[in-house]
Amino acid sequence: MEVNGGRSAPDVLRELIAQAQPFVASLKKSDLESVESEFGKVALSAAQRDQLCSQLGKPLGVRTTTLRAMAAEKQDLSHSISFPEFEPWPEEVSGDTLIQTMMYLIRNHIVLGDYGVFAAALWSLLCWFVDSEKIDTNSLSLYQLTR
Repeated sequence: MEVNGGRSAPDVLRELIAQAQPFVASLKKSDLESVESEFGKVALSAAQRDQLCSQLGKPLGVRTTTLRAMAAEKQDLSHSISFPEFEPWPEEVSGDTLIQTMMYLIRNHIVLGDYGVFAAALWSLLCWFVDSEKIDTNSLSLYQLTR
């Protein structure tokens, strides 16, 4: 399969990996507000928070002690996640159309083979039914077919 100017997908991937840099190296001082906001959204142990602050201080231009104090203040200890209630779709939904649409959207954002795209779409769909009484997701098993 040729992509990106006639190069193969593995060649493009190797080039991207070779050019990759650590996340911390990509930070700028202007990213401080975003980092500050994110600290309130993630659950970190004190050790993890300390380690992260040690790495982020210099690129953000903030003393590590200041960053640690800010991160500790921002961290929400409840770590509760709330999801909005969704109304059912007003018309009947075709399962085939739904899966095909999900696979199309996944292909536009993730590089996966056909089976991987199908598995991601199926996994996403089944996540909606984890509490459903109509589908027993506890006993559902998927097997890889082998010859």
